[in-house]
Amino acid sequence: MSASPSRARQRRRRAALGCAGGLLVVVALVLLVASPPSRSDTDDGPSGGAVASPLIATVSPGPPAAGGGALIGPSFVGLSIEYWAFGRDLGLGGRPDPLFPRLLGGLASGGAPVGLRIGGRSGDESLWNPARRTRPPGVTYDITRAWLSRTRTLLKTTGSRVQLGLNVELGRTAAVTDWARAAARALPRASLAGFELGNEPDLFSSIAYYGTPAGRRPDGRARIVRHYARTADYSLARYAAEFHRDATAIRRTVPAAHLTGPGVGTMRWMPQLPRFLALDGRLLSAVTLHTYPLRSCLRPRVQATVATLLAPARSDGLAAAVAPYVAQAHAHHLPFSMTEVNSVACKGRRGVSDTFASGLWALRTLFEMARVGVSSVYFHTRPDASYTPYRLVRHGGVWRAHVAPLFYALRFFGQVAPAGARISAVPVQSNAKVRAWALRAPDGTLRVVVLDEDPRAHGVVRVGVPGPATTATLTRLDARSLQTTAAPTIGGQSYGADARLHGPRLRDRVQRSGGSFAVGFRRPGAAVLTIPPR
Repeated sequence: MSASPSRARQRRRRAALGCAGGLLVVVALVLLVASPPSRSDTDDGPSGGAVASPLIATVSPGPPAAGGGALIGPSFVGLSIEYWAFGRDLGLGGRPDPLFPRLLGGLASGGAPVGLRIGGRSGDESLWNPARRTRPPGVTYDITRAWLSRTRTLLKTTGSRVQLGLNVELGRTAAVTDWARAAARALPRASLAGFELGNEPDLFSSIAYYGTPAGRRPDGRARIVRHYARTADYSLARYAAEFHRDATAIRRTVPAAHLTGPGVGTMRWMPQLPRFLALDGRLLSAVTLHTYPLRSCLRPRVQATVATLLAPARSDGLAAAVAPYVAQAHAHHLPFSMTEVNSVACKGRRGVSDTFASGLWALRTLFEMARVGVSSVYFHTRPDASYTPYRLVRHGGVWRAHVAPLFYALRFFGQVAPAGARISAVPVQSNAKVRAWALRAPDGTLRVVVLDEDPRAHGVVRVGVPGPATTATLTRLDARSLQTTAAPTIGGQSYGADARLHGPRLRDRVQRSGGSFAVGFRRPGAAVLTIPPR
């Protein structure tokens, strides 16, 4: 049912107060429909073709955040990459790939380069093996001098800092220290952020390290004996003992090494985090955790759909779950980093992880993680996964890039949330799937970000800012629908195969009218209204 013009005007007058960085922000969201939208303006998923609903939403006042909001640190957004995939992206075995450093440069934020974490499952399957000796069981990838040389060149070119995963699952301290020593000697000192000891050790006893053939089954299929790296009673206490042993050995070899952990893949061990911090707080440089809101291969399993991914539990809920552990790390003067994150565990789910919806989920997750004090979030990528933010393919000696919607979202976040900005959520009271945050940059610039995840409601968002500002700029992250896998636009531009943005850059100038700035939404997306300092 459409609201009458008089009732709509009355509702628009109900402004609310929010606060970011000491500046009061009044954000009133009024979404009205003058006529049914065209097919291109609606969601093309199961509800595709549904007529958009008129609604009125209001942002309610919220208390000022302590200290003006949570501080966003440098290189907040990072990429987590498997060892073998990183070598492929470098162009190992051929000419260096010119597109990879170009993409990394696109994620730089406020002068801070994107952070890199090399590891994942391959972290416990790789070994420093320049002589290419026979690999021990479970190791499938050799880290070589050529790998190190290409990595050194990339880090010098981009200014990125890298965190390297160490093979703890193998259980050989000498192998761990050999790789740490080689990396510390070869890489620029300022570029080596640290070493993560092990990848998801809480799963060492439940996911097989490797398998060996053992004849045939009665039906003719191969019989495989699964070998686990640890016994079923493996615990955080046992990991802590191994961490202490390996970390002590590494520090003897590389005294300045920064060591991180536990890098668990579930929340099962996290209630015991205080004991781990008490034992190894002096050896530890950062607390790390991996998380995926949806799992198609591990229990508990949740059906991966766009609707389940965009449910608040998959973003706000994740941030709320880690907040107590962030506080525990901070109590020990340690940063808390999400070193592996993405939408659906075990390579993602097509039709979900590769859609524009995953980009909006990532934005919401990043804002909420920043708000609870997480220091950095690394999105995992591998070329054989549907959740990968990008793919780099070499054909006929020519490199070509495919940039997914998720990458656009990561770039958008970097533009609106530079290092040093303070973030506060702007509470929204509405039956629409609309969220808002306010960010105050170090130079005083205020940015109000509005995220619309609702395919069946559109209209106008009104942002009221006290003070003399009469003009603001508006930049959008936009796509045809939540379900689309086609390239979105960011400020009107899209990535080409050369890993560059193409098209005219659109920054609309918005004039203040009736005490507020109006931002229109005709389909799900994100928009940032930038108000310069007084």
